[in-house]
Amino acid sequence: MAGKKRVTRKQLLKEPDKVITMTGRAFAFFQEYKQQATVGVGIAVAVLLVATGIRFYLAKSEKEAFSMLDQAMQVYAGALDKGGAVEAMEASRDAFDRLLDQASGTRAGHLATLIFANICYQGGDASRAAGLYEAATRNFDGEPQLEGMAVSGLGYAYAASAEPDKALSHFERVADDPACVARDEALYQMGRLYELKGEREKSQQAFKRILSDHQGSLYADIAREKSSVLE
Repeated sequence: MAGKKRVTRKQLLKEPDKVITMTGRAFAFFQEYKQQATVGVGIAVAVLLVATGIRFYLAKSEKEAFSMLDQAMQVYAGALDKGGAVEAMEASRDAFDRLLDQASGTRAGHLATLIFANICYQGGDASRAAGLYEAATRNFDGEPQLEGMAVSGLGYAYAASAEPDKALSHFERVADDPACVARDEALYQMGRLYELKGEREKSQQAFKRILSDHQGSLYADIAREKSSVLE
């Protein structure tokens, strides 16, 4: 697994305020939905946004794109405070679409693709979410943490679209990649989907892999319970 650089408080205080503000909103979003959305790594996402966004922010085109992303996230956050996920998705759709149309090739545009994919997933638009996650896998090719989030997101989107086989193929990809940070979560989803399909042996194998490979996982207790029930 690729090593993660620790971002110290001293370093953060030296970085552009706009990126820090935008990152804080991204962190809040992923923290809010870390159980329901693609992967439970809200803190990791925030750190990655800082680490991968700051150097791009310094370029003029990127600075403008990050400003658009910040505005889109403000719209989303404000709408979420007043209503639910569906209303917030609809309220922020135009702002994100404008950014993705005008700055799709920027780093901010790439990050927006993944962020808005999560927003669409939460808002119940699994089809749009899948398309965005697919684009994000290409945007972050070679960046295992962010690419893994996009691949996992595809799994969730396909599961929500009642396409379990497609969902399983993406969760399997995450579970088998040592660079991904949510392998235990992917295994849990595999166990759940195989159980729904009536494939008890494969379901049990997935749950047992959590117990053998990820003993400290938040899913360990439920995996242990599932494994005993399925035997």
